[in-house]
Amino acid sequence: MTAPTVRLLEQLPAPWRPLLPEASHLQHLQALESLLTAEARDGQRVFPPLPRLFAALEAVAPRDVRVVLLGQDPYPTSGVANGLAFSVAPDRKLPPSLRRLYEAIAVDTGKAPPASGDLTGWARQGVLLLNAVLTVREGAPGSHRGRGWEEVTSALLRGLCAREEPLIFLSLGRQAEALVEGLSPDARHVRIVAPHPSPLTGRRFLEVVGRQRPFGAVNAALLRLGHPPIDWSRSSPP
Repeated sequence: MTAPTVRLLEQLPAPWRPLLPEASHLQHLQALESLLTAEARDGQRVFPPLPRLFAALEAVAPRDVRVVLLGQDPYPTSGVANGLAFSVAPDRKLPPSLRRLYEAIAVDTGKAPPASGDLTGWARQGVLLLNAVLTVREGAPGSHRGRGWEEVTSALLRGLCAREEPLIFLSLGRQAEALVEGLSPDARHVRIVAPHPSPLTGRRFLEVVGRQRPFGAVNAALLRLGHPPIDWSRSSPP
């Protein structure tokens, strides 16, 4: 059976489309459509499943975004990535990076982490859980980097930065920090940085979190802006 042609612009949630006005961004989407269509025709599996590709954007509209939590690219293992950065389906075992992230939340906030790996509850509170690269080939981390996703996600974030309401960026790791640096957000926006929760960071991630308390810093910034804090213990919506 012939693999269907991927149509990314049709899948992009309508509230986010005005943030990609330039022809060059449409060209990047077209290049990505060609990539994903070719991967499917070659029998390659790509994650997350295409219906979940823009799940992070479907979960929170641009006007409701208060916090941007940036990841790198999706989990490359079948059935794990669900379209939200760091998140997995409720019935899935926690990947090492998410387990480490949950340990950090307990250290930082003194509260129990979410009961499952589904972070939709964070998105419902205004946290945009966006990966810099939105797709990955099975078993090949980073396989879709440099193919156009970074330009698309950067454009979406620039569109958010242009609005009047300040944003809080929580960047975990150097790649996420570099992406935010490239946006050159003005002083209205709050930037909080911590190491990536990869097992490769060893104990350093938890040690830095224990000193800097980035999740508490996000909530303190929200309160200064007149917004309610994020309940980091909430996973899927009630």
